[in-house]
Amino acid sequence: MKHLYVEKLIVSIKTFIYTSIFPTFTNFVVLLYCLVCLRSRELIEQLAQKIAHLSIEKFVLSKRIEIMKQKSRIDDILDSIQDIFSFPSFLMVAANLLNCFSVLNVYLDRKSWASGGISTFIECSLYCIDSLVCLVSLLWIAGDVPVEDRKFKKNFQKKLNLRSHAVGSFEKCECEKLLLLKKDFVFTGWDILSYRRSSIFAVFGALMTYSVLVSEE
Repeated sequence: MKHLYVEKLIVSIKTFIYTSIFPTFTNFVVLLYCLVCLRSRELIEQLAQKIAHLSIEKFVLSKRIEIMKQKSRIDDILDSIQDIFSFPSFLMVAANLLNCFSVLNVYLDRKSWASGGISTFIECSLYCIDSLVCLVSLLWIAGDVPVEDRKFKKNFQKKLNLRSHAVGSFEKCECEKLLLLKKDFVFTGWDILSYRRSSIFAVFGALMTYSVLVSEE
């Protein structure tokens, strides 16, 4: 009886440790990453709206330089986020993707169903849903930053053209040219995976391909 109690205690401790690491810790990292991405996205959006609400008369060179300085500070924030979360976010994507592969393997293995039954199905379903939510949330929210960055440059270019037509001459400075030619900022995972919204389709495509390959074996 005493040995049975000790065995249950050890199993409970191991389960607690495992769940603390995955999915609790991974979910926390993904949540934190999504929050900082959302905040940076809001900063770019607010700056784009500021440009949209400015009249052509007020969109003078000094005002444009002020806007470019604000954008430069936002870019510094984005670079800091990339430096801090590049590797951790890649690990989170890899961990959740591997978990989805493992769950698919269980789903397609009849022996696992025979030994585990409905409890295995429920547990695997919960893990799979959790991993998919983490993957989609991370890729969607981080992938929204380049979308907003593109909108900002589009608004800036549009307002600049309207200003040029109104005054009858171009007032571009070299900084404005560099700003408009700069590539859209894209978060990456360890410089291996680019976080774009289109990456979500790549994830589901990989899962579908894996399920087809496993089912054919």
